[in-house]
Amino acid sequence: MSRFARQLSAAQRQYDNASPDESGDARDEWIAERADELFDERMDDPEAVTDAVEDVLGFSDWADALAGDMAAVLMASDAAFEAEAVRFFSKLYQHVEKDIRADAETEAEWERDLWEAEQEEMRSGADLRGWAA
Repeated sequence: MSRFARQLSAAQRQYDNASPDESGDARDEWIAERADELFDERMDDPEAVTDAVEDVLGFSDWADALAGDMAAVLMASDAAFEAEAVRFFSKLYQHVEKDIRADAETEAEWERDLWEAEQEEMRSGADLRGWAA
């Protein structure tokens, strides 16, 4: 066995011992935790929030409902304006939050799938066979 093959085998054993449980529950938990991290990052990023607002107001199913809410704000009497504005922005926030959460969950799943594919490739040695001569 070549030195490289021994090192590769040791690295794979070490990785196998350190890798997360491959059960569906562990995978789902990892994705949920990563989605929470991505969500928090995006909610703190003005550009991400702006993009989500544009998506919600311009290109989603929520646009019609929010347009009606915005009209209610604009048509409210002076006394009711503030309450209507707060209600509108509260609804907008909920929709933006859902949009950002969905994107974060999709990205977390993609990251996990990519990681799993890379690990499977390492375990099979598919790209490394030519090196172990």
